[in-house]
Amino acid sequence: MVKKSIGKIVAFLLVIILAVGVMTTGILVRGEEPVTTENVTVQPQLTEPTVINETGAGITDKAEGFRDAKTVDGVKVEVTAPEGVFPEGAVLSVEKIDSKEQEKVDAALEQVRDDKLNPVSSYTFDIKVLDADGKEVQPEKDKVEISFTTSEAGNDCLSSQVYHISENENITKEDVDTLAVADEGDTLKVETYGFSYYTVEFTYGELQYVMNGGETIPLADILEKLNLSGNVEAVEVSNEALFSASNETGEWIITSHEAFNTDEWMKVTIDGVVYEIKVTDAEDTVWQDDWTYTTKEVDGEKVIELTDYVGTETELVV
Repeated sequence: MVKKSIGKIVAFLLVIILAVGVMTTGILVRGEEPVTTENVTVQPQLTEPTVINETGAGITDKAEGFRDAKTVDGVKVEVTAPEGVFPEGAVLSVEKIDSKEQEKVDAALEQVRDDKLNPVSSYTFDIKVLDADGKEVQPEKDKVEISFTTSEAGNDCLSSQVYHISENENITKEDVDTLAVADEGDTLKVETYGFSYYTVEFTYGELQYVMNGGETIPLADILEKLNLSGNVEAVEVSNEALFSASNETGEWIITSHEAFNTDEWMKVTIDGVVYEIKVTDAEDTVWQDDWTYTTKEVDGEKVIELTDYVGTETELVV
C-alpha cells in the first residue's frame, strides 16, 4: 500500500516537472524581442552624384549648349554658346597677355579711344575655346556671348568699353573693334563671332569746375555738379597757395585763396578711384578778332570788361 502511494507521488512529481518545462519554453519564446521596423536598417539606394567642376570644365549638352567660366586678375570671364557651336568636351581658356603684347594693344587703343576719356583700369585677355585635344576652335555657327564680371562694372561714376583686338605682329587701330556692351550691374556682356584678344576698360570723362576767387565750398557740392558719388578717401590739389582742401570736421571743404589764370587740378580719390578735376578761376581772358576783354562773375552774373581794342569795329559780338 505504501509502495503504491510512493509510486503515485513520483508520477505526480514527474507530471509537474514536465509541465514546468513546457511553460518555461513558452516563456522564452514569448520573451524574445519582437521584430519591428525600428530594428530594421534600410540601406539607401545610391545614385550617381552631381559633380560641379569648379576648375572651369566646359558644359556641352543638348539643353544649354556650351558654358564655361574662368576668373583671371579678379575678372570673371564667361562664354556661352548655343548647341552645336563648339564640339563636345570643349573648354574655355583665358590668359592675360604678356607685357610686349600689352604695349602693342595700349598703343592701338590710344588711337581709338576718345581723347576726353580718362582710363582708370584696363584688362586684356587672350580668350580661346579648346577642343578635347587642346586645339583652338572658333565658333562654327552663330554668335557666342562673352561676359565680364568685376567690381568696376558696378561703379556708376565710370564708363565701360570692350574692344575685340585681332592678333597681328603689328597691332594697329584697324585691328581694334569697339563692341556694343550690355551693362547688367557688375557684369558686361558682348556678342562676337570669334576669339583672340579682348580688352575691358573703365574710364571717366573730362571733369572741370570753375571756382570764384575767395570762394569756400563743400567738396560734396562740387562732386554733385560733376555727377560723382561715393566715399571720398583723399583730396590733393595742384597749388595750395591758390586753393586748398581741408577736412577738419569730417566734411571736405575747398577754399580758393586768390584769383588765378593758370591750369590747375584737384585729384579726388573716391572708393579707390582717383578722379582728376580741372580747376579754373571764374575770371579768365579771351580774345575774339581784334578785341581783348575779360569775363568774370559779379554777384552771380557774368560781366564783360574791355581791356584793349584794335581796329575799326564798333561792336563786340559774344
